[in-house]
Amino acid sequence: MMEEAGKDPGTHPIVANRLLIVGDSLAMGAAEVSNSDVTQFISPAYPDLLRTFLSQLEIILTSGVRHDSNTTCKQMPALLQTHRPAVVLVAVGGSDVDLDWRKAILSQGRRNRSRVSLEDYEKNLRAVIHACRTFGSKPILVEGTSSCLAIRGIYLGKLSGLDVNAMIAAGGGQEANDLRVSLYRQTVRRIGAELNVEVVASPAELDSEDPHTIFTQDGVHLSVASHRYLAAAYANAIRRAFGFREDSAVA
Repeated sequence: MMEEAGKDPGTHPIVANRLLIVGDSLAMGAAEVSNSDVTQFISPAYPDLLRTFLSQLEIILTSGVRHDSNTTCKQMPALLQTHRPAVVLVAVGGSDVDLDWRKAILSQGRRNRSRVSLEDYEKNLRAVIHACRTFGSKPILVEGTSSCLAIRGIYLGKLSGLDVNAMIAAGGGQEANDLRVSLYRQTVRRIGAELNVEVVASPAELDSEDPHTIFTQDGVHLSVASHRYLAAAYANAIRRAFGFREDSAVA
């Protein structure tokens, strides 16, 4: 395997054709999650599609249920040392902005807070970028995905036996959720512009098409069609990072 020196070639040579994807349960192909376990999967998920689209690359995936920017920030130095990637796709954000549903339900919808605060999200992303660049790897950031609270409320209501949709409405409903997601997306775009790091926008289809075709039954994980949209967007950003020709016809 061809290797190319990083900033400190005697310590950690970068593998020139290696992409590291750091993701959450979406990267695992999760369709449904219970506690910390994936109970249903979809296939192919976006990492599978990227391996097809970008067969010239060695793609390594590290992911987990509810992996967020906190998890990524803590793990990044060790991941870089272990895998020595040329490019890192930091595909987290959805779990950061997602509500802490246990607290939301226990508070009857009065405590609607994201799992990771906006301030911590920004701090973590900056630290991840710094770690990648110090090591000699090129980071790519992504906008976090959203959720459909109408579907989510029905799903959680069946599990809990409670009127979760009423609690969601008390907390501002889909409009409040969309605003929350927008603030996190604005933050990652601002960081990308400031630090000259590419940020992959969430595909427009995920916000504009029928939610029942975009999401799985839990209202937060994505369908196979949605994974194709993600893979197409991510693939072109990865191509640019490696200096390859772009190809929009990847889905």
